[in-house]
Amino acid sequence: MPPRPPKPCRKPGCRKLTSEPGGFCAEHLALVEQAQIQRRRAFDQRRTGAASRGYGQRWRELREQKLRQDPLCARCGRAAQMVHHRDENPRNNSLENLASLCRDCHERLHGRLR
Repeated sequence: MPPRPPKPCRKPGCRKLTSEPGGFCAEHLALVEQAQIQRRRAFDQRRTGAASRGYGQRWRELREQKLRQDPLCARCGRAAQMVHHRDENPRNNSLENLASLCRDCHERLHGRLR
């Protein structure tokens, strides 16, 4: 595959050319990464605790029960580590709504892995 043609950096006012996939030159790529880190830290500070989101002691016990009942991933058959709400509602804790998944399959379902 031929190399991608250089394009102007996406940072306004920068005249450098780059072939980087993100569109920023090496100088401004570091600034973008720093901004992402700061956004993540701010989000983590605003985020409430797990118990207030519905993942308290009762959930931990139910999760352990489900993993004992179905120790293998429902998608790929590897050892399950996570329990997923099929309807995406963390308040619906019926056993029929829960699926045991390995970490990779769970992350793929939530779009965190590419």
